[in-house]
Amino acid sequence: MSPKKIIVFIITGLVVLGLIIAFVIYSGPTTKTTGPKGPSELTVWVVGDDTAGFEPLIADFKKGNKAYTDTKILFTKFASYQDYERSLINVIADGNSPDIFVVPSTGAGLLESKIEAIPDTFFDGQDLSKNLNRLFDPLLEITPGKTDKGTEIQLMKLKGAPLGYETMGAFYNRSVLDSSVPATWEEFEPTFLESSTNLPVALGLGSKYITGAPSVASMFLVQNSIDSIGRMGEATAAQSLDSYFKYAKDASSSMGINSLKPEMDQKVLSTTDLFARGKISVIFGYPTLLREIEYSLKRASSESALEKRDLRSAPIPQKQSGKKVNLARYSYFAVSKFAKESNAAADFVGYLTTKTAGDIYSEAFPQYLPARNDVLETLKTDKRVMNKTFPWVQYDSFLPAQDVTLVNFDRGLTSEFEQSFGQALDRADQNPQAILETAQKQVACRKKQLLDRTGFEVSCEN
Repeated sequence: MSPKKIIVFIITGLVVLGLIIAFVIYSGPTTKTTGPKGPSELTVWVVGDDTAGFEPLIADFKKGNKAYTDTKILFTKFASYQDYERSLINVIADGNSPDIFVVPSTGAGLLESKIEAIPDTFFDGQDLSKNLNRLFDPLLEITPGKTDKGTEIQLMKLKGAPLGYETMGAFYNRSVLDSSVPATWEEFEPTFLESSTNLPVALGLGSKYITGAPSVASMFLVQNSIDSIGRMGEATAAQSLDSYFKYAKDASSSMGINSLKPEMDQKVLSTTDLFARGKISVIFGYPTLLREIEYSLKRASSESALEKRDLRSAPIPQKQSGKKVNLARYSYFAVSKFAKESNAAADFVGYLTTKTAGDIYSEAFPQYLPARNDVLETLKTDKRVMNKTFPWVQYDSFLPAQDVTLVNFDRGLTSEFEQSFGQALDRADQNPQAILETAQKQVACRKKQLLDRTGFEVSCEN
Protein backbone atom coordinates (compact mmCIF):
# COMPACT_ATOMS: atom_id res chain seq x y z
CA MET A 1 0.00 0.00 0.00
CA SER A 2 1.39 3.38 -1.01
CA PRO A 3 2.09 6.06 1.67
CA LYS A 4 -0.69 8.20 0.17
CA LYS A 5 -3.25 5.40 0.54
CA ILE A 6 -2.05 4.74 4.10
CA ILE A 7 -2.62 8.40 5.03
CA VAL A 8 -6.11 8.35 3.44
CA PHE A 9 -6.90 5.12 5.30
CA ILE A 10 -5.79 6.61 8.65
CA ILE A 11 -7.76 9.84 8.14
CA THR A 12 -10.88 7.89 7.16
CA GLY A 13 -10.53 5.75 10.27
CA LEU A 14 -10.20 8.80 12.51
CA VAL A 15 -13.32 10.37 10.97
CA VAL A 16 -15.34 7.18 11.52
CA LEU A 17 -14.07 6.92 15.09
CA GLY A 18 -15.08 10.55 15.73
CA LEU A 19 -18.58 9.90 14.40
CA ILE A 20 -18.94 6.87 16.64
CA ILE A 21 -17.85 8.85 19.71
CA ALA A 22 -20.24 11.70 18.82
CA PHE A 23 -23.09 9.23 18.42
CA VAL A 24 -22.39 7.67 21.81
CA ILE A 25 -22.30 11.09 23.47
CA TYR A 26 -25.43 12.58 21.88
CA SER A 27 -27.68 9.58 21.14
CA GLY A 28 -29.24 9.72 24.62
CA PRO A 29 -30.41 6.79 26.73
CA THR A 30 -30.57 3.44 24.96
CA THR A 31 -31.00 0.48 27.32
CA LYS A 32 -31.67 -0.08 30.98
CA THR A 33 -28.73 -0.41 33.34
CA THR A 34 -28.33 -4.12 34.04
CA GLY A 35 -24.76 -4.17 35.36
CA PRO A 36 -23.81 -4.72 39.00
CA LYS A 37 -23.38 -1.04 39.79
CA GLY A 38 -24.86 2.31 38.78
CA PRO A 39 -23.14 5.70 38.84
CA SER A 40 -21.95 7.24 42.09
CA GLU A 41 -24.34 10.18 41.70
CA LEU A 42 -27.55 11.18 39.90
CA THR A 43 -28.74 14.81 40.03
CA VAL A 44 -32.35 16.03 39.85
CA TRP A 45 -33.66 19.62 39.86
CA VAL A 46 -37.22 20.49 40.94
CA VAL A 47 -39.28 23.61 41.62
CA GLY A 48 -41.47 24.28 44.65
CA ASP A 49 -41.78 20.78 46.11
CA ASP A 50 -39.72 20.00 49.22
CA THR A 51 -36.93 17.55 48.53
CA ALA A 52 -37.81 15.53 51.65
CA GLY A 53 -40.97 14.38 49.89
CA PHE A 54 -38.89 12.55 47.28
CA GLU A 55 -36.94 10.45 49.76
CA PRO A 56 -39.51 7.59 49.82
CA LEU A 57 -39.37 7.50 46.00
CA ILE A 58 -35.59 7.25 46.06
CA ALA A 59 -35.71 4.45 48.62
CA ASP A 60 -38.28 2.45 46.63
CA PHE A 61 -36.37 2.94 43.37
CA LYS A 62 -33.18 1.61 44.94
CA LYS A 63 -35.05 -1.28 46.53
CA GLY A 64 -36.24 -2.48 43.13
CA ASN A 65 -33.02 -1.60 41.28
CA LYS A 66 -30.06 -3.08 43.14
CA ALA A 67 -27.58 -1.57 40.67
CA TYR A 68 -28.31 1.83 42.25
CA THR A 69 -27.95 0.82 45.91
CA ASP A 70 -24.87 3.00 46.33
CA THR A 71 -25.93 5.78 43.96
CA LYS A 72 -26.59 9.14 45.59
CA ILE A 73 -29.73 10.62 44.03
CA LEU A 74 -29.49 14.31 44.83
CA PHE A 75 -32.55 16.55 44.55
CA THR A 76 -32.09 20.33 44.36
CA LYS A 77 -35.14 22.52 45.00
CA PHE A 78 -35.76 26.02 43.64
CA ALA A 79 -38.39 28.23 45.26
CA SER A 80 -39.41 30.11 42.09
CA TYR A 81 -39.67 28.96 38.50
CA GLN A 82 -37.89 32.08 37.24
CA ASP A 83 -34.77 31.35 39.33
CA TYR A 84 -34.94 27.69 38.34
CA GLU A 85 -35.24 28.31 34.62
CA ARG A 86 -32.44 30.84 34.41
CA SER A 87 -30.09 28.82 36.63
CA LEU A 88 -30.75 25.73 34.55
CA ILE A 89 -30.04 27.50 31.27
CA ASN A 90 -26.79 28.89 32.70
CA VAL A 91 -25.47 25.55 33.98
CA ILE A 92 -26.37 23.82 30.73
CA ALA A 93 -24.41 26.49 28.86
CA ASP A 94 -21.47 25.81 31.19
CA GLY A 95 -21.68 22.06 30.55
CA ASN A 96 -22.93 21.20 34.05
CA SER A 97 -26.50 20.11 33.42
CA PRO A 98 -28.34 18.04 36.05
CA ASP A 99 -29.20 14.56 34.79
CA ILE A 100 -32.94 15.12 35.28
CA PHE A 101 -35.02 18.27 35.57
CA VAL A 102 -38.70 19.17 35.56
CA VAL A 103 -40.37 20.85 32.59
CA PRO A 104 -43.59 22.89 32.96
CA SER A 105 -46.56 22.21 30.70
CA THR A 106 -47.44 25.90 30.67
CA GLY A 107 -44.69 27.03 28.33
CA ALA A 108 -41.23 25.51 28.19
CA GLY A 109 -39.72 27.11 25.12
CA LEU A 110 -36.37 27.33 26.87
CA LEU A 111 -36.33 23.75 28.14
CA GLU A 112 -38.05 21.42 25.67
CA SER A 113 -35.06 21.55 23.31
CA LYS A 114 -32.80 20.47 26.19
CA ILE A 115 -34.47 17.12 26.94
CA GLU A 116 -34.15 13.62 25.52
CA ALA A 117 -37.26 11.45 25.11
CA ILE A 118 -36.81 7.94 26.49
CA PRO A 119 -37.78 4.77 24.57
CA ASP A 120 -40.20 2.19 25.99
CA THR A 121 -37.30 -0.06 26.98
CA PHE A 122 -37.33 2.11 30.13
CA PHE A 123 -41.08 2.03 30.84
CA ASP A 124 -44.17 -0.09 30.24
CA GLY A 125 -45.78 1.71 27.33
CA GLN A 126 -48.95 -0.38 27.32
CA ASP A 127 -49.50 0.13 31.04
CA LEU A 128 -48.81 3.85 30.83
CA SER A 129 -51.02 4.58 27.82
CA LYS A 130 -53.86 2.70 29.52
CA ASN A 131 -53.62 4.38 32.91
CA LEU A 132 -52.31 7.89 32.23
CA ASN A 133 -54.80 10.76 32.32
CA ARG A 134 -55.57 12.05 28.82
CA LEU A 135 -54.20 15.45 29.82
CA PHE A 136 -50.72 13.97 29.34
CA ASP A 137 -51.18 12.58 25.82
CA PRO A 138 -48.75 15.19 24.37
CA LEU A 139 -45.92 13.55 26.34
CA LEU A 140 -46.24 10.26 24.44
CA GLU A 141 -44.54 10.12 21.06
CA ILE A 142 -45.78 7.21 18.92
CA THR A 143 -44.27 6.51 15.49
CA PRO A 144 -44.57 3.53 13.12
CA GLY A 145 -41.64 1.14 12.93
CA LYS A 146 -40.58 -2.40 12.10
CA THR A 147 -38.96 -5.26 13.96
CA ASP A 148 -35.79 -7.00 12.75
CA LYS A 149 -38.08 -9.47 10.96
CA GLY A 150 -39.97 -6.71 9.19
CA THR A 151 -43.13 -6.84 11.29
CA GLU A 152 -44.84 -3.46 11.57
CA ILE A 153 -45.01 -2.11 15.12
CA GLN A 154 -45.57 1.15 16.95
CA LEU A 155 -42.51 2.71 18.55
CA MET A 156 -43.22 4.68 21.70
CA LYS A 157 -41.11 7.34 23.39
CA LEU A 158 -41.87 9.44 26.44
CA LYS A 159 -40.82 13.10 26.73
CA GLY A 160 -41.01 12.86 30.52
CA ALA A 161 -42.81 11.39 33.51
CA PRO A 162 -45.69 13.38 35.07
CA LEU A 163 -46.66 12.47 38.62
CA GLY A 164 -49.46 14.92 39.31
CA TYR A 165 -51.38 17.92 38.01
CA GLU A 166 -53.48 20.83 39.23
CA THR A 167 -56.73 22.45 38.15
CA MET A 168 -58.30 25.75 39.20
CA GLY A 169 -60.83 25.85 42.02
CA ALA A 170 -62.50 28.26 44.43
CA PHE A 171 -61.67 28.66 48.14
CA TYR A 172 -64.25 30.35 50.33
CA ASN A 173 -64.74 31.34 53.95
CA ARG A 174 -67.99 29.78 55.11
CA SER A 175 -68.30 32.25 57.99
CA VAL A 176 -68.62 35.26 55.64
CA LEU A 177 -70.39 33.67 52.67
CA ASP A 178 -74.11 32.99 52.74
CA SER A 179 -73.80 29.79 50.71
CA SER A 180 -71.30 27.86 48.60
CA VAL A 181 -69.77 29.27 45.44
CA PRO A 182 -72.39 29.13 42.62
CA ALA A 183 -71.89 26.61 39.83
CA THR A 184 -72.12 29.16 37.00
CA TRP A 185 -70.79 32.65 36.38
CA GLU A 186 -74.33 33.78 35.56
CA GLU A 187 -75.29 32.92 39.15
CA PHE A 188 -71.99 34.12 40.56
CA GLU A 189 -72.11 37.65 39.12
CA PRO A 190 -75.28 38.95 40.75
CA THR A 191 -74.29 37.27 43.99
CA PHE A 192 -71.11 39.31 44.22
CA LEU A 193 -71.76 42.31 41.98
CA GLU A 194 -75.28 43.23 43.01
CA SER A 195 -75.68 41.83 46.53
CA SER A 196 -74.78 43.98 49.53
CA THR A 197 -74.48 41.01 51.88
CA ASN A 198 -71.31 39.38 50.56
CA LEU A 199 -67.73 40.58 50.88
CA PRO A 200 -65.57 41.19 47.77
CA VAL A 201 -63.98 38.36 45.79
CA ALA A 202 -60.35 38.19 44.63
CA LEU A 203 -60.89 38.93 40.94
CA GLY A 204 -60.10 41.81 38.64
CA LEU A 205 -56.57 42.84 39.72
CA GLY A 206 -52.99 41.88 38.88
CA SER A 207 -50.04 40.24 40.61
CA LYS A 208 -49.46 43.15 42.96
CA TYR A 209 -52.62 42.19 44.82
CA ILE A 210 -53.89 38.75 43.75
CA THR A 211 -51.82 35.62 44.33
CA GLY A 212 -51.50 33.82 40.99
CA ALA A 213 -53.33 36.58 39.08
CA PRO A 214 -51.98 35.50 35.63
CA SER A 215 -53.45 32.01 36.15
CA VAL A 216 -56.78 33.29 37.45
CA ALA A 217 -57.13 35.66 34.48
CA SER A 218 -56.02 32.88 32.10
CA MET A 219 -58.85 30.74 33.43
CA PHE A 220 -61.31 33.33 32.06
CA LEU A 221 -59.48 33.10 28.72
CA VAL A 222 -59.60 29.30 28.39
CA GLN A 223 -63.29 29.24 29.29
CA ASN A 224 -63.78 31.38 26.19
CA SER A 225 -61.67 29.20 23.87
CA ILE A 226 -58.42 31.19 24.15
CA ASP A 227 -55.83 28.48 24.87
CA SER A 228 -52.49 30.17 24.18
CA ILE A 229 -50.64 33.46 24.28
CA GLY A 230 -50.65 33.37 20.49
CA ARG A 231 -54.44 33.81 20.49
CA MET A 232 -54.55 36.67 22.97
CA GLY A 233 -54.95 39.14 20.13
CA GLU A 234 -58.41 37.81 19.24
CA ALA A 235 -61.52 39.83 20.08
CA THR A 236 -62.81 37.02 22.31
CA ALA A 237 -59.71 37.37 24.49
CA ALA A 238 -60.41 41.06 25.20
CA GLN A 239 -64.04 40.24 26.00
CA SER A 240 -62.92 37.48 28.38
CA LEU A 241 -60.51 39.77 30.21
CA ASP A 242 -63.23 42.41 30.48
CA SER A 243 -65.34 39.80 32.31
CA TYR A 244 -62.45 39.36 34.74
CA PHE A 245 -62.11 43.10 35.37
CA LYS A 246 -65.79 43.65 36.13
CA TYR A 247 -65.24 42.35 39.66
CA ALA A 248 -62.91 45.26 40.48
CA LYS A 249 -65.33 48.11 41.10
CA ASP A 250 -64.57 51.74 41.81
CA ALA A 251 -62.84 52.51 45.09
CA SER A 252 -65.97 54.37 46.21
CA SER A 253 -67.91 51.09 46.28
CA SER A 254 -67.75 49.06 49.47
CA MET A 255 -68.47 45.95 47.39
CA GLY A 256 -65.53 46.06 44.99
CA ILE A 257 -62.04 44.73 45.54
CA ASN A 258 -60.69 48.21 44.65
CA SER A 259 -62.00 49.50 47.96
CA LEU A 260 -59.41 47.29 49.69
CA LYS A 261 -56.41 48.43 47.63
CA PRO A 262 -55.44 51.28 50.02
CA GLU A 263 -55.12 48.82 52.90
CA MET A 264 -53.15 46.34 50.77
CA ASP A 265 -50.82 49.12 49.60
CA GLN A 266 -50.26 50.52 53.07
CA LYS A 267 -49.66 47.18 54.80
CA VAL A 268 -48.15 45.35 51.79
CA LEU A 269 -50.82 42.66 51.86
CA SER A 270 -52.32 40.41 49.19
CA THR A 271 -55.91 39.34 48.71
CA THR A 272 -54.90 36.02 50.30
CA ASP A 273 -53.84 37.95 53.42
CA LEU A 274 -57.22 39.73 53.49
CA PHE A 275 -58.97 36.40 52.96
CA ALA A 276 -57.26 35.12 56.11
CA ARG A 277 -58.42 38.29 57.90
CA GLY A 278 -62.05 37.73 56.91
CA LYS A 279 -62.28 40.71 54.51
CA ILE A 280 -62.62 38.71 51.29
CA SER A 281 -65.09 35.90 50.80
CA VAL A 282 -63.69 33.94 47.85
CA ILE A 283 -60.25 33.48 46.28
CA PHE A 284 -59.31 31.36 43.29
CA GLY A 285 -56.29 29.23 42.51
CA TYR A 286 -54.67 25.84 42.25
CA PRO A 287 -54.56 23.51 45.30
CA THR A 288 -51.00 24.65 46.03
CA LEU A 289 -52.55 27.98 47.03
CA LEU A 290 -53.24 26.24 50.35
CA ARG A 291 -49.59 26.81 51.29
CA GLU A 292 -50.02 30.55 50.79
CA ILE A 293 -53.23 30.49 52.85
CA GLU A 294 -51.32 28.84 55.69
CA TYR A 295 -48.61 31.52 55.49
CA SER A 296 -51.28 34.25 55.44
CA LEU A 297 -52.90 32.85 58.57
CA LYS A 298 -49.54 32.94 60.36
CA ARG A 299 -48.90 36.51 59.22
CA ALA A 300 -52.40 37.57 60.32
CA SER A 301 -51.82 36.22 63.83
CA SER A 302 -54.39 37.83 66.14
CA GLU A 303 -56.13 39.47 63.15
CA SER A 304 -56.97 36.09 61.66
CA ALA A 305 -60.69 35.61 61.03
CA LEU A 306 -60.58 32.34 59.10
CA GLU A 307 -61.21 29.24 61.17
CA LYS A 308 -59.67 26.13 59.70
CA ARG A 309 -63.04 24.41 59.74
CA ASP A 310 -64.54 27.29 57.73
CA LEU A 311 -62.16 27.05 54.79
CA ARG A 312 -64.10 25.27 52.07
CA SER A 313 -63.51 24.52 48.40
CA ALA A 314 -65.76 24.44 45.36
CA PRO A 315 -65.38 23.76 41.63
CA ILE A 316 -64.61 26.71 39.42
CA PRO A 317 -67.83 28.27 38.04
CA GLN A 318 -68.66 27.50 34.41
CA LYS A 319 -70.61 29.33 31.74
CA GLN A 320 -74.31 28.44 31.74
CA SER A 321 -74.20 27.30 28.14
CA GLY A 322 -71.51 25.95 25.89
CA LYS A 323 -68.46 23.83 26.56
CA LYS A 324 -67.33 23.40 30.17
CA VAL A 325 -63.60 24.03 30.58
CA ASN A 326 -61.07 24.31 33.38
CA LEU A 327 -57.45 25.42 33.40
CA ALA A 328 -54.85 22.77 34.21
CA ARG A 329 -51.08 22.68 34.63
CA TYR A 330 -48.40 20.12 35.45
CA SER A 331 -44.67 19.47 35.33
CA TYR A 332 -42.90 16.36 34.13
CA PHE A 333 -39.51 14.82 34.95
CA ALA A 334 -37.30 14.65 31.86
CA VAL A 335 -33.82 13.40 31.03
CA SER A 336 -31.43 16.17 30.10
CA LYS A 337 -29.96 15.93 26.62
CA PHE A 338 -26.67 16.79 28.34
CA ALA A 339 -26.97 14.32 31.22
CA LYS A 340 -23.71 12.76 32.33
CA GLU A 341 -25.61 9.61 33.38
CA SER A 342 -28.28 9.37 30.69
CA ASN A 343 -29.12 5.67 31.10
CA ALA A 344 -29.38 5.93 34.89
CA ALA A 345 -31.50 9.06 34.48
CA ALA A 346 -33.79 7.22 32.05
CA ASP A 347 -34.07 4.32 34.51
CA PHE A 348 -35.25 6.70 37.25
CA VAL A 349 -37.67 8.59 34.98
CA GLY A 350 -39.03 5.25 33.76
CA TYR A 351 -39.58 4.20 37.38
CA LEU A 352 -41.54 7.41 38.01
CA THR A 353 -44.13 6.28 35.45
CA THR A 354 -45.15 3.25 37.54
CA LYS A 355 -48.21 2.98 39.78
CA THR A 356 -45.98 2.33 42.77
CA ALA A 357 -44.15 5.61 42.24
CA GLY A 358 -47.49 7.38 41.68
CA ASP A 359 -48.87 6.06 44.98
CA ILE A 360 -45.76 7.15 46.91
CA TYR A 361 -45.79 10.61 45.31
CA SER A 362 -49.49 11.07 46.03
CA GLU A 363 -48.88 10.28 49.71
CA ALA A 364 -45.96 12.71 49.91
CA PHE A 365 -47.62 15.52 47.90
CA PRO A 366 -51.40 15.22 48.47
CA GLN A 367 -52.07 18.69 47.01
CA TYR A 368 -51.65 17.30 43.49
CA LEU A 369 -54.18 15.25 41.54
CA PRO A 370 -52.58 11.94 40.48
CA ALA A 371 -51.39 11.66 36.89
CA ARG A 372 -52.39 8.00 36.75
CA ASN A 373 -56.08 7.07 36.90
CA ASP A 374 -55.41 3.92 38.93
CA VAL A 375 -53.58 5.99 41.57
CA LEU A 376 -56.60 8.29 41.69
CA GLU A 377 -58.83 5.30 42.40
CA THR A 378 -56.56 4.29 45.30
CA LEU A 379 -56.75 7.85 46.63
CA LYS A 380 -60.55 7.74 46.56
CA THR A 381 -60.69 4.29 48.14
CA ASP A 382 -58.43 5.39 50.99
CA LYS A 383 -60.54 8.57 51.44
CA ARG A 384 -57.46 10.77 51.69
CA VAL A 385 -57.69 14.48 52.38
CA MET A 386 -55.87 17.09 50.34
CA ASN A 387 -54.63 18.98 53.41
CA LYS A 388 -54.89 17.77 57.01
CA THR A 389 -54.97 21.35 58.32
CA PHE A 390 -58.02 22.13 56.18
CA PRO A 391 -60.08 18.90 56.10
CA TRP A 392 -63.02 20.51 54.26
CA VAL A 393 -60.96 21.29 51.17
CA GLN A 394 -62.03 18.43 48.93
CA TYR A 395 -60.41 16.68 45.97
CA ASP A 396 -63.82 16.66 44.26
CA SER A 397 -63.62 20.45 43.93
CA PHE A 398 -60.64 20.08 41.58
CA LEU A 399 -61.25 16.76 39.84
CA PRO A 400 -62.92 17.47 36.48
CA ALA A 401 -66.41 16.14 35.93
CA GLN A 402 -67.03 13.99 32.86
CA ASP A 403 -68.35 16.98 30.91
CA VAL A 404 -65.43 19.29 31.79
CA THR A 405 -62.45 19.57 29.43
CA LEU A 406 -59.03 20.35 30.90
CA VAL A 407 -57.00 22.90 28.94
CA ASN A 408 -53.29 23.56 29.34
CA PHE A 409 -52.79 27.25 28.45
CA ASP A 410 -49.59 27.68 26.43
CA ARG A 411 -47.77 30.72 27.84
CA GLY A 412 -44.85 30.58 25.44
CA LEU A 413 -42.33 31.19 28.22
CA THR A 414 -43.67 30.49 31.69
CA SER A 415 -41.79 32.94 33.91
CA GLU A 416 -41.78 35.71 31.30
CA PHE A 417 -45.55 35.39 30.86
CA GLU A 418 -46.09 35.45 34.63
CA GLN A 419 -44.09 38.65 34.95
CA SER A 420 -45.47 40.48 31.91
CA PHE A 421 -49.15 39.53 32.20
CA GLY A 422 -49.22 39.87 35.99
CA GLN A 423 -47.86 43.41 35.86
CA ALA A 424 -50.00 44.41 32.89
CA LEU A 425 -53.16 43.35 34.75
CA ASP A 426 -52.41 46.09 37.30
CA ARG A 427 -52.63 48.87 34.70
CA ALA A 428 -54.73 51.71 36.06
CA ASP A 429 -56.87 51.99 32.91
CA GLN A 430 -57.63 48.22 32.82
CA ASN A 431 -57.85 48.29 29.02
CA PRO A 432 -58.16 44.59 28.09
CA GLN A 433 -56.84 44.88 24.55
CA ALA A 434 -53.84 46.99 25.57
CA ILE A 435 -53.01 44.61 28.43
CA LEU A 436 -53.15 41.55 26.18
CA GLU A 437 -51.03 43.24 23.51
CA THR A 438 -48.45 44.30 26.10
CA ALA A 439 -48.09 40.76 27.42
CA GLN A 440 -47.86 39.31 23.91
CA LYS A 441 -45.20 41.76 22.76
CA GLN A 442 -43.05 41.45 25.87
CA VAL A 443 -43.06 37.64 25.86
CA ALA A 444 -42.33 37.58 22.11
CA CYS A 445 -39.44 40.00 22.66
CA ARG A 446 -37.95 37.94 25.49
CA LYS A 447 -38.45 34.74 23.53
CA LYS A 448 -36.49 36.25 20.64
CA GLN A 449 -33.64 37.23 22.93
CA LEU A 450 -33.54 34.02 24.97
CA LEU A 451 -34.18 31.47 22.22
CA ASP A 452 -33.04 33.13 18.99
CA ARG A 453 -30.26 35.13 20.67
CA THR A 454 -31.21 38.22 18.65
CA GLY A 455 -32.96 41.55 19.24
CA PHE A 456 -30.79 42.57 22.16
CA GLU A 457 -30.81 46.18 20.99
CA VAL A 458 -34.53 46.40 21.86
CA SER A 459 -35.88 46.83 25.41
CA CYS A 460 -38.65 44.29 26.06
CA GLU A 461 -40.20 46.61 28.67
CA ASN A 462 -41.34 49.14 26.04
